[in-house]
Amino acid sequence: MSGKSFIKPTIGRVVYFYPMGPDSAPNAAIICWVESDTKVNLTVFDHHGNARGRANVELWQGPEGAEPKSKAYCSWMPYQKQVAAGEIPAVKHLSPETASGAS
Repeated sequence: MSGKSFIKPTIGRVVYFYPMGPDSAPNAAIICWVESDTKVNLTVFDHHGNARGRANVELWQGPEGAEPKSKAYCSWMPYQKQVAAGEIPAVKHLSPETASGAS
């Protein structure tokens, strides 16, 4: 990603959750509460689909390679970062009527 763009966290957005820092495999997570622009509460889904809550998780929007090393954090997915930076267009979803050609 060439440009850095801030993405404001909002309830319902999907992020990657890294349970043990950048070397761990990410879990899917949904923002369920926004404490601040840098702290969120999440519902995290493990690799088996089990859900659990995590409070006050750091939302990392800093440079790649400088992520927290010794604590859990979350970050935006590459697609979200690319859209925010203007590198790719956002996908516009069609309604079922539009997709089927109905008027």
